[in-house]
Amino acid sequence: MLAACSALWAQFAPVAQARTPEEYDAFLDVVEAAGAPAAAERFLRAWPQSELRGRVYEMGFEAYRRQGRRSEALAWGEKALEVNPHHLPLRAALAALRANGAGSPGELTQAEADARQALDGLDAYRPPKSVARDEWRRIDGRCRAEAHTALGLVAFKRGDTPGAIEAFEIAARFAPAPDAALLYRLGKLYQLAGRKQEAAKLFAQAAALDEPAIRGLALAELEAAR
Repeated sequence: MLAACSALWAQFAPVAQARTPEEYDAFLDVVEAAGAPAAAERFLRAWPQSELRGRVYEMGFEAYRRQGRRSEALAWGEKALEVNPHHLPLRAALAALRANGAGSPGELTQAEADARQALDGLDAYRPPKSVARDEWRRIDGRCRAEAHTALGLVAFKRGDTPGAIEAFEIAARFAPAPDAALLYRLGKLYQLAGRKQEAAKLFAQAAALDEPAIRGLALAELEAAR
């Protein structure tokens, strides 16, 4: 989700520029490497005070998250927010990642705080006229879906199943496109609440999206329900 939100980085951060052609070329190397940590680290070693370092940290965060390296992704996301604490899409993404693997009350509290701060900021934010309304609605929806997913995970881990269901339902409404993981998680919550028919419907929808990591889980739930 963050990749889609990143198109509006400039709307959530001060204008950042390279001071030299060499610095800009190195930044382009990070972009072309899709934020690969090795390229990002080379850039940061060479230009530790660059105005572009926040964007580099963000790309590193997304690269580590794609790789499933949670601790590294959290560290890079936090550094990106240190550079620009008003980057709402990044804060929402960080909240979801933190909540998904949270193992302590402190982590849950931080995830909830980041999610609510992102949502409050989005409520107050007014996109510039240069951003098409449909584009903003799509990106705003993705970011809100991620923040509400974080709140749903926090509620579930605190034993609040009704609260988790409500948050995931809101996330599903905001998501611009069906999300297999979100549908599967909501289906599992419906199961816990005894809403078996609704759960089966969501499992079928999740399986139909053909996302490898989720499809097998969703099909197994459907088979067990027969």
